[in-house]
Amino acid sequence: MLNASILSIGDEILIGQIQNTNSKWIAEKITQIGCSVKKISSVGDNYNEITSEIDTLLNISDLLIITGGLGPTHDDITKQVLCDYFNDYLVENSEWLEKIRKQFSRRGIQLSKRNQEQALIPKNAKLLYNEIGTAPGMLFANKGKYVISLPGVPQEVYCIMQDEALKFISDVIGATSEDTILYKNIQTAGIAESTLADLLQVDEKLLGKSTLAFLPSFAGVKLRIGAFGNNQFEAKNELERIKSHIISKAKQFIISEDEKSYSQILGELLTRLGKTIAVAESCTGGMLGAEITSVSGSSKYFLGGMQTYSNDVKINNLGVSSAIIDSYGAVSRECAEAMSECIREKLQADIGISITGIAGPEGGTPEKPVGTVYFAISDENKTYSDVKVFSNSREIVRERAVQNAILMLIKLLHSK
Repeated sequence: MLNASILSIGDEILIGQIQNTNSKWIAEKITQIGCSVKKISSVGDNYNEITSEIDTLLNISDLLIITGGLGPTHDDITKQVLCDYFNDYLVENSEWLEKIRKQFSRRGIQLSKRNQEQALIPKNAKLLYNEIGTAPGMLFANKGKYVISLPGVPQEVYCIMQDEALKFISDVIGATSEDTILYKNIQTAGIAESTLADLLQVDEKLLGKSTLAFLPSFAGVKLRIGAFGNNQFEAKNELERIKSHIISKAKQFIISEDEKSYSQILGELLTRLGKTIAVAESCTGGMLGAEITSVSGSSKYFLGGMQTYSNDVKINNLGVSSAIIDSYGAVSRECAEAMSECIREKLQADIGISITGIAGPEGGTPEKPVGTVYFAISDENKTYSDVKVFSNSREIVRERAVQNAILMLIKLLHSK
């Protein structure tokens, strides 16, 4: 098994200025292909602290993945630290310099000496191509240990990892016959954690040395299989065996066998069914449309939407009857249903979906407390509606409302 650690470098992480999404993403990806993550760490832009942490992590790991500190400014010192750590020296990579020149030329920007120095690479490091930015990734191999250094920009991390680094790591894992654990997530919805556990009947006979974790959330229960094998081949067979058991027992509750967001799952369903959608939002203020269109290619099925925050806009622009709002209120099942029907008709979509609620912190009543959100979905045959009462902050209520609306539509499309 390949033991790995992840090190994020940057003062901005330590002071909470940015969220460290790189470590989470990398950990998920390398775990899926058979790495065992031993430690995730962060340090600031300090030469001695970076060097010390590299020492610590390589003592417990075969592979160290570092992000951050490869930019062109004075506080980007990772490249020099690694150069010194491996007793290496910098040389100009002519191919990378030409890539930078063309990149700057396309943008109409003059190439400065500072940017030109991005082409200086440690002599004994392998360059990992960065399609997006000017700082390449670097791979160091020394005494059976591997260090991969990546820029800190998340999109560049994803690009280099997917284009080059993950394949290299897979090859290293495949070359060893040591114990391997492979992971896979299966997303379920519409069934409680305890009921799902009873349905699956998990015991030691089923799992052996493998594991099955239940990860509940407001949106459903995610199942994480950890399949153990003496090598990659055995682990893959074990993974398939446990997955087959889960599918045979709970197929009707499974919405995805891959690590995909709800918006991705929805997009695939709508594309396969050839359906279009339109959204009408109140308390989420455009967040539902933004989430759906975060998926590349969403223009195939997403026609548009309206942010109908005020009652006047609901009535005069969307077309909701004033009698509905007068009788039931803007936060009601009746209003949500009317909103979904109106947006479907107005934009000539196959499906209309709406959200209206009280995100808080003010505005709640004993009958409709803060966190009350109504949802509706309208198609050519019927209008479906639901209500949820979410807790916590305004931000969480809105985020949960968006995910619940998408999940509601996913379940409906699965049932057809």
